[in-house]
Amino acid sequence: MRVDIGHVRMAEQAAQLRTELAERDTAIDALRRQLDALEAAMPDMCERERGSNVPNYRELLDTSLAAANLVICQTGCISHQAYWRVKDFCKRTGKRCLFVDNPSTSSFSVCLRRVAEAAVQVVE
Repeated sequence: MRVDIGHVRMAEQAAQLRTELAERDTAIDALRRQLDALEAAMPDMCERERGSNVPNYRELLDTSLAAANLVICQTGCISHQAYWRVKDFCKRTGKRCLFVDNPSTSSFSVCLRRVAEAAVQVVE
């Protein structure tokens, strides 16, 4: 029986590619779960600001900002006053602040990608 080496190599490459694809899909699923968890943990600033309990909103904002290592501000759905509160707080405390114009999942994902890229550059 004659075995064609080319076919064997192609079969091995195909198996390797299937393995890499499965690993990539697993990594993507893990990242999606992390993104879902981050989105669920984000306070719904648009709804809270529209509420009648503004002093509690400000207290929540101040507490959240103080506890944060990084601030991601969705400028498209907060008031002008809240925007300046966040910006001033970050400037005074030296905390990194990223502003997201459009309050969407894709904009938030882009912002998280920028944070991750910056973190990788710091480590390198």
